[in-house]
Amino acid sequence: MPEVDNISIAARNFFEPETHSGDLFHGTHFKQKDGRMHSKAEEAKSVRLVNMMTARLGPQACFGLSLANDHRPERAWKPVTLAAKDYWHGKAKDSNARPLYLLPTPKALSTEAGNPCMSGKLELLQGPERIDFGWWDNNAVARDYYIAKHQTGSLYWIYQHLDNSRWYLHGIFS
Repeated sequence: MPEVDNISIAARNFFEPETHSGDLFHGTHFKQKDGRMHSKAEEAKSVRLVNMMTARLGPQACFGLSLANDHRPERAWKPVTLAAKDYWHGKAKDSNARPLYLLPTPKALSTEAGNPCMSGKLELLQGPERIDFGWWDNNAVARDYYIAKHQTGSLYWIYQHLDNSRWYLHGIFS
């Protein structure tokens, strides 16, 4: 039997949720850690789904995210077991926008008159945000990051390498 590399789930039919009025807190409880309110029924469904996926795929396939103490985008998070108490639920503390999708390897971009291009011109909307970090562990990065808009309206996270002034695509905003 061939090994499974990935699984994708697609939702084709969407239904409006049933709405009804209830009491002020409507069967919810506050979690002391972050003050958010969760429906007990929704939490039970989530736990069942995670348990089923863990049983079928193994514990290494189901994990949460925790912030890592590293400014390099590739190393800014770490996987943690779902049972871990430091499992990250909140927002990052800094206000800098980050894309949800990072390319596994940044893609070199072409330039026109020194400006970055990717099948058309890119307009720099925000930046630079300088990340110069990691010189002590031989994985140093020295980059100026920008949010760029393509002529199609797509938003990209690009950077200019400070050592050689080359431009790279590193992330895509959803």
